[in-house]
Amino acid sequence: MFVHIWDKNGKNTYDSKFEFKIEANKEITTEKTNNVKYNEIYLFSNSTKNVITDNSININEPVYIIFEGLSGFKSSDGKISLGLSLIATDNKGKTILNYPDLYNDEDISLEEFSSQIAPYVEFSSGTANNPIKCVITIWDKNSNEKITSKLDLNILAN
Repeated sequence: MFVHIWDKNGKNTYDSKFEFKIEANKEITTEKTNNVKYNEIYLFSNSTKNVITDNSININEPVYIIFEGLSGFKSSDGKISLGLSLIATDNKGKTILNYPDLYNDEDISLEEFSSQIAPYVEFSSGTANNPIKCVITIWDKNSNEKITSKLDLNILAN
C-alpha cells in the first residue's frame, strides 16, 4: 500500500509505503475439479459488514460464504446452469440445514457467476451444538465440474 499526503497550501509532502499480504482463511478447506478456478472464498457478516476470520458468528447473524472469481463451468448464451447445496450439522451429527439445490432450475449470468456466489446461513438460539460443520458444493449442471468448501462455525451466545 502506498499513501501520499500533500499540503495544498505549500510544497510539503509525506509518503508512506508498506507491504502486506491477504491470507486465505485456513479454516475453510476446498476441493475442486481440475478446470474450476476461484480467487477467494471467505465469510462475511451482513450485520457488521466485516469479513469473519475466526469462524465465530453470533446467533441470528446472517453470514455469507462468499465465492469470488469462479470460472471453469460451461456457459450457454452467457448463462451458467449451476447447483448449490448447503448442509450444516452440529457436533452430535444432527442436521441443522439441508438445502440440496438452492438454485433449483434457475440459471445465472456468466458475469454474476464470475463475480460472486454468496449463499448465506443464519442460526437461531438453541439450534445446535458447536461446532457447526458446513459443507457447500457448487456444481455445473452441464459438465462434471464442481467445487466443495468445508468449514466449522462456532455460534456465540449474545
